[in-house]
Amino acid sequence: MTEKLVAMGYKDSDGQRLKLEFVKLSHHGSKRSTSRQFLSLIETEYYVISKSRPTPSKNPDRETIAKIAKYGNSNGKKKYILINDKTNNIEFSENDRITYNFQIDSTRNFSFRY
Repeated sequence: MTEKLVAMGYKDSDGQRLKLEFVKLSHHGSKRSTSRQFLSLIETEYYVISKSRPTPSKNPDRETIAKIAKYGNSNGKKKYILINDKTNNIEFSENDRITYNFQIDSTRNFSFRY
């Protein structure tokens, strides 16, 4: 995906990123499936991670959430990381959430318009 975005002319600079209403991350938020380079080419406030309920896993990985928080582009707005199931293995300090301006909503029922 990253290579295709680069080939289409998207770059890691203001005005040259792909602007999206939301992005659904692949492989349940696995740390190996979400790269810093991919995050640098898109701009969105909403990052969706879908977990498979019948097959519980450790995903999403804490590293994936950290990449979104630090490298995700939201045009200065808060980044919302939406996970469709309760997740107990992802802890960040309040200072991290304020510094990187992100929020994790972990629920089966999102109250957002998406």
